[in-house]
Amino acid sequence: MVTSLTHRVEAATDEPGQPVHPHGSRAPRRAPLLVAAALFATFALTTALLVSSELSTRGATTTAIEARHADTTELHRSAAELAVVRGNLALLVAAVGTDHATIASQAAQLAVIKGQLNQAVATTSTETSNAAALTTCLGGVEAALNSLSVGDTPTALASLSAVSASCQSAGAANG
Repeated sequence: MVTSLTHRVEAATDEPGQPVHPHGSRAPRRAPLLVAAALFATFALTTALLVSSELSTRGATTTAIEARHADTTELHRSAAELAVVRGNLALLVAAVGTDHATIASQAAQLAVIKGQLNQAVATTSTETSNAAALTTCLGGVEAALNSLSVGDTPTALASLSAVSASCQSAGAANG
């Protein structure tokens, strides 16, 4: 039977030893074509994945660059604001320095005025005391003159004796 099958196979084909398709025709030569198509599909898929990965990487890079640009812009804006604040601070420090010098000058003037006031108060107190002594002295002298005008010498002497310390104090103060 093997001989008859082989014979049939050879009879069905033009060339001896060629396999016969189950329907009686020759086996198609599709295997190299299928391998080539599979290799092409693999290559196309790999290329598509690489391109997609590259586009995704470029998108992420573009986003990072845009974020960095926004950060740089914000940094420049903040630096400009900081420069303005530093300028204002320098003006304020200068103004405070000027105010401090003015306050120091006015404090020195106030100390001089306070000294003059204290001296005026002391002088006023002394003069008030001298005026009181003089008033007392003059009152006693007036009383003595009134007593003498009526001929009462002992009362006149007693009036002068009572105000003698006041009169001496008033006389010493006025030179």
